[in-house]
Amino acid sequence: MASFDHVIEERRHFIEAEKPLRLSVIYEDVWINYPIADYALKMVGTLLKMPEKIQAPSVLIYGDPGMGKTALFERIARAYGFSSGAEKCIACLTLAEENPENSKAFRSLVVRSLTAGVYSNPGLADEILLASIRSLNIKALAIDEFNDMLLCSPLEVRKNIKLLKKLSGKPFCLSIIGLGIDDSESVIAYEKQMARRFERIHLRPWQAGEELERFLASFEAVLPLKYSSELYSRSTINFLLKETNGVLDDILKRICNAAAYAVLEGGEKVTIDLLRKSKMRPIF
Repeated sequence: MASFDHVIEERRHFIEAEKPLRLSVIYEDVWINYPIADYALKMVGTLLKMPEKIQAPSVLIYGDPGMGKTALFERIARAYGFSSGAEKCIACLTLAEENPENSKAFRSLVVRSLTAGVYSNPGLADEILLASIRSLNIKALAIDEFNDMLLCSPLEVRKNIKLLKKLSGKPFCLSIIGLGIDDSESVIAYEKQMARRFERIHLRPWQAGEELERFLASFEAVLPLKYSSELYSRSTINFLLKETNGVLDDILKRICNAAAYAVLEGGEKVTIDLLRKSKMRPIF
């Protein structure tokens, strides 16, 4: 009997499963850690350990679309959100889902996040908001699609940044964790004093090297294929980088599509030919 050592132990049982289940497993979301993401997550953890400061330190995690920002946001929410059981929590807000058109709508979303949905009144008294932050042990506010604030007028953006500046100071002392595309830097640039509070973490496109080799080897280990694909080989890496320009989401989509073709066609491993074909998602 084959050992399937190229697949991690907890995923090996899927290799002999029926095709519909194997295909579903190929496309399910999995987290593979990599250096810059690991640094970002550790930075968030460090912010939560900081003592209360007059100006709470903050971080902006940004990069081109498809570089893994939303996956990082979900990872942060899972580790430190209200349902995580963490001693110090992060209130999480996704602007893309809400699309606030002005500062009043933005403040309403922030209030709702910092009170776990109990309040959404933009005029909520600071005393009540502070009491909620302390009772929920909130240490930071994470905002995904931070750049969507630019959909407002410049005046409204300034009001939004002013609110975040207020929340990051006494008595709230909340660290702000912004995640978005490169335009996110333009948001914090509206307030120079606030901009200085942010450390920047830039999620750059992948390049050939050991980090990418290790990442692809780890990703291959979760795919329920019978044979090793050696995704970390130089030829495979060169092809993927040429086709995707190093965009993480595009790399993973091409690999998952190719893995699905490998199951459907019986080859049971990802090849360059299947990666060429993987520009189109297989139908099953």
